[in-house]
Amino acid sequence: MPTDIPDPEKPEIVTDGSWWEEIQSEWSSESSSGGGISAAQIFGIGALVAGGATLIAAFFIMALLIGPLLFWFAWNVLDFGPAIGLPELGFWAIILATLFLTFGWFGKVVITGFVFLIDPAWFQATAEMNWPEPRLRNFIAVAVLAILAARPHARAKKAKKKAKRA
Repeated sequence: MPTDIPDPEKPEIVTDGSWWEEIQSEWSSESSSGGGISAAQIFGIGALVAGGATLIAAFFIMALLIGPLLFWFAWNVLDFGPAIGLPELGFWAIILATLFLTFGWFGKVVITGFVFLIDPAWFQATAEMNWPEPRLRNFIAVAVLAILAARPHARAKKAKKKAKRA
């Protein structure tokens, strides 16, 4: 019986590191031919797609969390609400107010309808607001709220209209 044919039932265990040398020789032959080794060859295209999708999801989640956090900071921490005569806001009020600032017209109508369905008496309440004192804290709070209210997609639409005209 010849000894150079490996037995498929007994896998050969290599402990001398020759498998690594074989992989390195394959990579060096590809890179010497001008092809080079890409990250897709090393990790696989699926890993790159999964990593990209994870990164996009992380940015989306951060965007959803940063908006309410900025609103909470401006309203409750910098005391902009009490500075204009309004109370501090709870969790859901901060979420709705952030969405109200960042959504377009249709989103504002939906949020208003949602609040009206949940608590119709809210529209009958009155609020006594006053002009805030001219302090740096109030200026920063207004600037943070203005950043939330500035919608970048609105500027992008204007730029597209200008580009079509030209």
